Amino acid sequence: MNSAAQQQFAAAVASYAPETPRAQSIGVVGGYLAVDMYIRGLKAAGGCPTRASFIAALRNIHDYDGNGLIRPNVDLAHYREPNGCLNVVRVSADGAAFEPQGSEPVCGHSVPLPR
Repeated sequence: MNSAAQQQFAAAVASYAPETPRAQSIGVVGGYLAVDMYIRGLKAAGGCPTRASFIAALRNIHDYDGNGLIRPNVDLAHYREPNGCLNVVRVSADGAAFEPQGSEPVCGHSVPLPR
């Protein structure tokens, strides 16, 4: 979508990991989000956090957005629930890139699995 958050992410990868050939790969994005969540949890936990206080602080974050990369925001109190939204893309005519379809994610709802 080339949002401000995605531009910031790409600039961070280019600056701190220039050897990364594909900044948008799932591993790079996942690592970035994991570190962002870790930092957000440490800030929320305050000084000298324990493992328990860090986890409790994360579970009290109800608007996690992955530094702007995740839409809609995630309530970390419900960390086991999958995000019901996807950004829809298609492959460009030349096969060299993905093209976003629309400016907002398409959202659904969780369907419970049969037990």
